[in-house]
Amino acid sequence: MDGFNASADTKNDFSQHRASHCTHPINAISSMDLSTWKPQIESLVNSFYDGTQVAIGVLISGQPFFLGCRKQANGMEWIDNRRTIFEIGSITKIFTAHILCQMISEGTFHLSDPIGPHLQGLNRQTSITFQQLANHTSGLPRLPEDFYNVPHFEEQNPYKAYTASSLSNYLQHVADWSAVSGQQFEYSNLGYGLLGFLLSATGQLPFEQLVQQRIFAPFDMLHSSFQINAHPSLESGGIDEDGHPAPNWEGGILNGCIGIRSSTSDLLKFMNVLLDRDNPDSVLQSQPTWDITENYHIGLGYGIRDQEGGVRLHKHGGGSKGFSGYMLLNIAESRGLILLSNVSAFHKDRLQLEELSKNLMDQLNQGS
Repeated sequence: MDGFNASADTKNDFSQHRASHCTHPINAISSMDLSTWKPQIESLVNSFYDGTQVAIGVLISGQPFFLGCRKQANGMEWIDNRRTIFEIGSITKIFTAHILCQMISEGTFHLSDPIGPHLQGLNRQTSITFQQLANHTSGLPRLPEDFYNVPHFEEQNPYKAYTASSLSNYLQHVADWSAVSGQQFEYSNLGYGLLGFLLSATGQLPFEQLVQQRIFAPFDMLHSSFQINAHPSLESGGIDEDGHPAPNWEGGILNGCIGIRSSTSDLLKFMNVLLDRDNPDSVLQSQPTWDITENYHIGLGYGIRDQEGGVRLHKHGGGSKGFSGYMLLNIAESRGLILLSNVSAFHKDRLQLEELSKNLMDQLNQGS
């Protein structure tokens, strides 16, 4: 359940980030005071369950800033939770699209290449291209039609049971290949799961290892992974829509669409790369490839909105049973915001968190 619309020693964390990957090497400073945001954050978080955490990271021209809070029974606690780990849901798609762009820059294939020849052993003649998988115009449905019927399906961890054999069976016997691709936008977790599967096959590594090799390791994202409880002391713990501890979600073979667990500290390191206008992979990823309206477009892993005043905002949201998060980028002005929370994507007031992230980004763009 997510779509485009679904926070120790900072200097040591950031100074080892490879400056060659980014225009603005990260060095933490303390001149921007995010505490002015506290009243609006507290007003919203107080409406959620005790134990709710919100972690916010801001990046301005390579400089990181953090703000975090946790609601307690006796009031709001302002905490340093920049290393606290949250599920990021469909924000995972930005990572998948970035690896696609890396491989395109390396000449492995082109955006316009059909995926058929890369469906190993499945012999499917399809006109679907890599770009159409990445911008949700492939014609594939949001989820496989047999998603809820595979063996060992668990409602509490719905993607986990969808295995490589499940996907192979779907592609061979279930998928409707007569659907015309490239005709309309339809948000597809299946499409991104398939994209991750194809990138994994091309890189000859499980997708988790591919992301580790190409993004987590080179960008010093030390606490990011697909593994549950890889860092037990840093886990935030998800809260479901009824206020109970939430089960974790794992992506299964579709983990190109969902499954990464990360922190605001780590995500700002990746954001620093995405904001780099000298990085050909990031530049390619940021380009609009499909127009929804005159002012709303689809990039590779992004929704792109042209706002009043000439601001172009790249964004993606993510959510799961126990978490919601939002990433927003103003690439032209080298600034961005990440908001992570352990608020369920199924909570009735979850969209207020999305609205908060938009409001904070607007204030950031206005310089306040």
